[in-house]
Amino acid sequence: DIGDLDSRTGFDPGVISYPAGVTGRKTIMVTATNRCGVAVDSQFVDILEPIAADAVIDTFACLNSNPTLLARDISKGDSLTYEWSVEPDAVIADQASRETTITFSLVGTYVVSLRVFNDVCGEDLWSDTVFISDQPTIDILPIPDFCETATFRPQAEFNLDTLLYTGIQWNFQGGMPLTSTYYAAETVTYQSPGDFTVQAIVTNGCGSAMDEEMFRIDSIPRIVLGPPDTICVSDGIYTLPAPTPPGGIWSGTGIIDGNAGTFDPGPPGSGTRTDTVTYTFTNGECIVSKTKAVFIVDLSDVEAGEDLSTCISDAKVPLNGGLPAGGWYEGPAVKEENGNFFFYPDALEEGTYNIFYYYQLPFTDCIGVDSFEAVVHPLPQPGMSGVDSLCINVPEVLTNTTTGGASYEWYIRNDRPSERFYAVTSPTHFFDTTGNHTIQLIATSSYGCVDSLTREVFVSAPPEAGFVMDSTMGCAVLPVSFDNISIGYEYVHFAWDFGNGDTSTAVQPGTVLFDQGLSDTTYYVSLYAENACGHDTFLDSVLVFPKPLPAIDISQPSGCTPLYIDINNFSKGKPDDFYWEILHNDNVLRTYTDSIPPTQLFEALDSINELYTIRLTATNECGTASAEKEVLVLPNTLRAFFSVDLVDGCEPMVVNTLNTTTPDTAVTYSWYFGDTNTSNDISPSHTFYARNDTITFYDIILVAQNACAVDSAKVTIRVAPAPRLAFQTDPYACAKDSTRFINTSPDEVVGFIYHFGDGDSLAMTNPWHVYDLPGTYTVEMTAFDAVTGCPNTVSNDILVRDIPKPDFAISDNFGCPPLEARFVNQTTDAEYFAWDFGDLNTDVGPDVNRHLYQQSGTFLVTLTATDEFGCSADTTKGTVEVYPVPDAHFDLPMQDSCELPVTLCPTNVTQNGGGYDWYLNENFLTDENSPCLQFTKEDTYTLELIVQNSFLCADSARTTFRIFDQPVADFGPLDTTICQGELLVVDNFSRSIDYSKWYINGVLVDTAYSFSRVLQDTGIFSLSLVVGNYSGCMDSLILIDNIRVNPTPTVDFQFVRLNDQPDFTYQFTDRSSMDVIDYWWDFGDGDTSLTKDPLHRYISISDKWVTEIGTNKFGCRDTATHLVDLDTVGFLYIPNILEPENGLNDEKRVFLPKGIGLEEYHITIYSRNGELVWESTALDDDGKPTEAWDGTYRGSA
Repeated sequence: DIGDLDSRTGFDPGVISYPAGVTGRKTIMVTATNRCGVAVDSQFVDILEPIAADAVIDTFACLNSNPTLLARDISKGDSLTYEWSVEPDAVIADQASRETTITFSLVGTYVVSLRVFNDVCGEDLWSDTVFISDQPTIDILPIPDFCETATFRPQAEFNLDTLLYTGIQWNFQGGMPLTSTYYAAETVTYQSPGDFTVQAIVTNGCGSAMDEEMFRIDSIPRIVLGPPDTICVSDGIYTLPAPTPPGGIWSGTGIIDGNAGTFDPGPPGSGTRTDTVTYTFTNGECIVSKTKAVFIVDLSDVEAGEDLSTCISDAKVPLNGGLPAGGWYEGPAVKEENGNFFFYPDALEEGTYNIFYYYQLPFTDCIGVDSFEAVVHPLPQPGMSGVDSLCINVPEVLTNTTTGGASYEWYIRNDRPSERFYAVTSPTHFFDTTGNHTIQLIATSSYGCVDSLTREVFVSAPPEAGFVMDSTMGCAVLPVSFDNISIGYEYVHFAWDFGNGDTSTAVQPGTVLFDQGLSDTTYYVSLYAENACGHDTFLDSVLVFPKPLPAIDISQPSGCTPLYIDINNFSKGKPDDFYWEILHNDNVLRTYTDSIPPTQLFEALDSINELYTIRLTATNECGTASAEKEVLVLPNTLRAFFSVDLVDGCEPMVVNTLNTTTPDTAVTYSWYFGDTNTSNDISPSHTFYARNDTITFYDIILVAQNACAVDSAKVTIRVAPAPRLAFQTDPYACAKDSTRFINTSPDEVVGFIYHFGDGDSLAMTNPWHVYDLPGTYTVEMTAFDAVTGCPNTVSNDILVRDIPKPDFAISDNFGCPPLEARFVNQTTDAEYFAWDFGDLNTDVGPDVNRHLYQQSGTFLVTLTATDEFGCSADTTKGTVEVYPVPDAHFDLPMQDSCELPVTLCPTNVTQNGGGYDWYLNENFLTDENSPCLQFTKEDTYTLELIVQNSFLCADSARTTFRIFDQPVADFGPLDTTICQGELLVVDNFSRSIDYSKWYINGVLVDTAYSFSRVLQDTGIFSLSLVVGNYSGCMDSLILIDNIRVNPTPTVDFQFVRLNDQPDFTYQFTDRSSMDVIDYWWDFGDGDTSLTKDPLHRYISISDKWVTEIGTNKFGCRDTATHLVDLDTVGFLYIPNILEPENGLNDEKRVFLPKGIGLEEYHITIYSRNGELVWESTALDDDGKPTEAWDGTYRGSA
């Protein structure tokens, strides 16, 4: 049982593979059975989640705000260990925690890395780049005031030596140009009056710095409104662009606040149109007004199309139902290919997704959007069971375990060309051949999604058990080899029972050993074979003959001399002959061949114990075997005696005894030492201590005995007490450091001697000692009692810890600044580290790795290492040599000619330089000190100077500048005719320009690149263009009477409802200007008219927008629109005829109430017994019923 994976049968389950994504503790259980019972065992498998390193950290920080970033691990995996690092170096609060902070002190680019690992799944690495920058500064130099016009070049002082530089932005309010992004701003020209501000903003990732300088040009103001506005209805309230000068009043249709210039484009559905608004400015007595067109775009009618139903296996579904055409689609798994859009369900999971259709009106920023639902249906999950154990000629039910299926196809194949097909859910099939077969199941869901499953199965028949043996009888121990000759099929289980307690489930059990019994023994062997289709048993036997098993019994094993022994024979194993031997000191005294010998006499004639041996040898046709018994004879006499090596001394007094008792074997000794201690050793040693710190006498007594005699002996000894000693010291010390030892003995003692365990000793009461080497030392203090002179020694262990051995390697330790020297900490026995880089900078931690030297000089690097116990040492190793560098700088003059070629000669003002290389646009130019450069085409150039000194230290200076060609003015069309109030658009074809000035009849009206303007006055006008670039060079194109503006009519109308006409009849009366010659009316209900004063009747009763368009003889036209408020008057007609079978009259074939103008509506039809048959509440926008009854009830007429 493999848990939720699968289940298997057979002795070997094979390789168990868990699919990707499976984690946690899994249980594997095995159940073994035979005819004697069932056994179950299980084991656990822990599957860890694969490691996927991931972390989050802000990738940008500023020194001027918060240079400390939070780094947080979000890796996947179990039991992870973390290791943070930063390159180049920064301060990491905790390198091994899951979440830490990193503090940066210098501007630069850093790589933050996280290594996550465990002992099972290995490791993975994550990294990201972090940028550290600082804030810039800017200061604009004062600008003088001007009269009427102004032309000058603003100057500023700034500092942009920071990372992630964005740029500088010059803003010239009312000037030309309006902006600049050059460090040295271009010459700016002002042609308009007023107070002006020059603004410079320098920006990088850490913020910006801004400075402003103001100046004034006095003159008569003029109104500048800008080009016509395009407003999207979906954007809501719109604020018109601020006009010049500000402070005026806006008026016209749609204006909400005349002071703020807010404009209401109307609700969605109000339509696309053009409105006109007027801006009025008052300066003293002067009132100046100007109009501009407002183009209103309404895209509320955008439709995305119908909802979409797909299968998760679908690869590509076209999207083309959006209206109006020409938009685009967005949403999950939506892609654009060659201008067409497709939905890819196979890239998503099953579910419902929103797909959005966007349509943008050409030449506007207005976008309409609608959405539809795309449903991704899952595939069915085909499954089958009951196919693991299949038998021939048995009806096998193929159980369908599919989920999500609606219809099924089964195909059954084997190695023959035929195949069987079933279209049922779970078919029953008869297999008529054994061997391998293929079963395929194809499942289709209710949504038409298809998936299939194919299983390779094996069809079996019942097994036939059988075996042969190489031997069926013989002497013990008898080896028999078995050969399994069973006829079986797949998945057969075997169970052997050899009749001797041994069993096996192996196919070939090999050789089995059959042991003997007490006589001839027959063993019955059985083989049981079983598979899913049946079982069989085969029996045979083995006959085993025994070897002899001699056995002796005697009346007693030992005794006093003379000793009489009776002997008994109880041998087994069918012996045929016996042979007895009586032995003493390996000499045979007597022999016998009877089954039982006579009674034997054994003697010990001296004071020594005697040992005799009785041996029996038994023989039959299977072999010979022997058995022995020993007899010990003891003498009848015994004398106890011993001596001691010391009878007077100091505690601890060790007394050694010498036992000379005879005889010296088979004797039991009992020693009594007088201090409650005893011993049964032959010659024991014993340590005596004085009692109560006074002289003590002890009697040592020996009692010796055997089974035949007993005796005793005694000796008296004297023991003096030892002095009580004690001393204290620290539990551990550091090598090369001093440690003190303090005497704390309670008794009066003299003659102190300390042995420190390192070969040194000192005669002092309270000594100090320095250990040169680490280790654990046993310190002994010896002293003597002041009265008895008895010595004593006490000892304490002291742990001397090794001091760290600071060591590091240094590389890249000489060169030009900024010089990043690299350090590798090679210390292996310390926890805490302090670095001194010699340049007034320090750091702590084991992995400093590198340090950046910004200044020139020679620096000594020192590392101090301290272990967790406070033992420390330092080392100074190597120097860092930072060479001096030059200061590169050059001045570049301005272009002084409008014609190409142009020659510029930069002035080299570098300090401490030696070699000079000039590069133009990254290409090497010359190695002169101050070259002159010639430019033949207009372009933007970058000039760079790279300087080196004798140490090959380099510095560079660079600037970007522009070379200008003579500007050429050109535009088109050169002449045109438009209607009053229309937008005139002129394209600018000029070359080599930075600004444009458009003049009408000699008056400056616009500074945009291309000209677009609504002309409100009629007549003939002269349009001219003046262009220039920032070199100060200019050109112009002046045309006379090239623009004609024809008058535009004014269109308006009135309307009135006629009470003497049919309901909802209106008279429309034209009130347009006299120059209108053609009329076109749109009544809002689909009808139109070309008459001047039309009469129109409305059938629909919802309010209608009526539009009149009038055209004069020049083809110029105007539009007027008014809302006709139609009174809501409703009616309802209920028909009383229903003929469902009427094929000629559709009105009678269904029951459909007729009405209009209804706000609410509910109709019900009941049967005669009161049961509801049909009901409806549906109305359209005009209040008309829309649902009809066809005369049926629940699908039947």
